[in-house]
Amino acid sequence: MRDYAITFTVTIASPAVVTATEHELYIGDEIILFTTGALPTGLTASSVGNYSSYFVIADGITANTFQLSASEDGTPIITTGTQSGTHTFLKLGGDQIVPENLDYE
Repeated sequence: MRDYAITFTVTIASPAVVTATEHELYIGDEIILFTTGALPTGLTASSVGNYSSYFVIADGITANTFQLSASEDGTPIITTGTQSGTHTFLKLGGDQIVPENLDYE
């Protein structure tokens, strides 16, 4: 899992399709979005202390594209309007790796 912001583009469509080269996301992953400009209507950018999360859904997922929903098993997000700036996302949570030699006693 990457622990840095990934740049993406998004279509203004029904449903919206997010494109991010080798995004390394899986169905059910939770992400937050940021932008230097404006996201299309239907998506909300996060800011310090205030974030909206989205979930990667099964519809349309490939190595470089995915769709989002406001809930884990929800319907795909529809986007309208216009957008500007550079968009990035961060994955929340993630895999937990425990070293084999760690002693819990």
